[in-house]
Amino acid sequence: MTPTPIPSPKPKPTAPAADCTGAFKDGAFNFSGRNIFMSDYGFSCNGGPMVGYQRNRSSITFSVGSKRVTLGPKKSATIGGYRIRVGLANSRQATFTIDRVRAA
Repeated sequence: MTPTPIPSPKPKPTAPAADCTGAFKDGAFNFSGRNIFMSDYGFSCNGGPMVGYQRNRSSITFSVGSKRVTLGPKKSATIGGYRIRVGLANSRQATFTIDRVRAA
C-alpha cells in the first residue's frame, strides 16, 4: 500500500513593515516608525512632505498641501507621495499605516 502524501501548510505572505504607523486612542494620536518628524501642524514620515490629520467620528482626514482625503475603516489612498491605509476607525479608536511612495 502506498502512503498518501500529506499536504504541508503554506505560509501566508507577509506584508513589508510600514514606514510609519499611527493610532488614536484615549483622546491622543501616537506615531511610530522610521524618521518621523512631529510638529503642531502634523507629521512627516521618512523624509516626505508634512501631513496634516484630523480625527472624525468614523474616519480620518489627511491633508498634504492643498490636497485632502478622508478615509474610513479598511480604506486606502495615495496623497502627496504617501500611501495611507486606515485599518480601524470608529468613535473610540483608529489605526493607520503610512508608506512613502517613490516615483519609479
